[in-house]
Amino acid sequence: LISEEGEYSDSVSDRLVLDTQGLRARQSETSFSYGCESTIKDAAGGKISGYWWDRASRLNDLDFKNISNKAYSLAMAQAGPKSVKSGKYDIVVDPNCASTLLNPLLSALNAYSINQKRSFLIDSLNKRVFCESLCVIDDPRRKGENGSRLFDAEGVSAVKAPIIENGIIKEYFVSTYMANKMGIAPTISTPSRPLLLPYKVNGGRDAILEYIGEGILITGFNGGNSNPSTGAFSFGIEGFLFRNGKIVHPVREALLTGNFLDLWNSLEAAGNDSRQCMSKIITTLAFSNADISA
Repeated sequence: LISEEGEYSDSVSDRLVLDTQGLRARQSETSFSYGCESTIKDAAGGKISGYWWDRASRLNDLDFKNISNKAYSLAMAQAGPKSVKSGKYDIVVDPNCASTLLNPLLSALNAYSINQKRSFLIDSLNKRVFCESLCVIDDPRRKGENGSRLFDAEGVSAVKAPIIENGIIKEYFVSTYMANKMGIAPTISTPSRPLLLPYKVNGGRDAILEYIGEGILITGFNGGNSNPSTGAFSFGIEGFLFRNGKIVHPVREALLTGNFLDLWNSLEAAGNDSRQCMSKIITTLAFSNADISA
């Protein structure tokens, strides 16, 4: 172990929204967070870092001790990476980075993106675009969780509602401004707490690794880009090769490429291990036949 760095923060927010039509909306929230980065030196002299963090609305809900232990374990697990051959792999995506794959879908459902022709989900409302196993709801009023909210940026009441239901697009995110510009009904400006529902596997990452059997576990994305108009993407990844449901070795210098439409239509499983401290409540995900370049 070379070094360990911890950072703690807390905040109190109080927001009041008023308008001339009689709206009065107020929300107060406390937030406490702690993150830790551990850096180790491996046998070859290389430096490897691991990071872990947690956030809660109550100070007593933070598990300070296990945060630093987790960061150290993540650094140790990355020692001795190996390259893999390019090809088609089943992939499992850790919930800590899975939002990288969901965010482009939510952005494509924004009325501004649709109006600017920068969305691969134009004319998809009430149509089945993804596999029937994909269900995403907006669950904004989760009591006691950071990120929950009573209203959106315009003061519109935040309520539990489907975004994608059995692969069918159920809602666009339409602000008042965009509604007037496009001549459509307003909804909400952005989703508050997107929640991806479990599918096939009643368990977390280990259960999904066992269910899939063999492939690549992705634990982080290192740069890359995506085309909002077509859905094409290319992301650098870090993670592990696994066989028979067990991790074999870390993976280095690999690239995940494809199209979000194809990727989300190949969803094989979604667990029940989402982290409540994150703004998007996404579980461990599994996809089939993903393109990995090494």
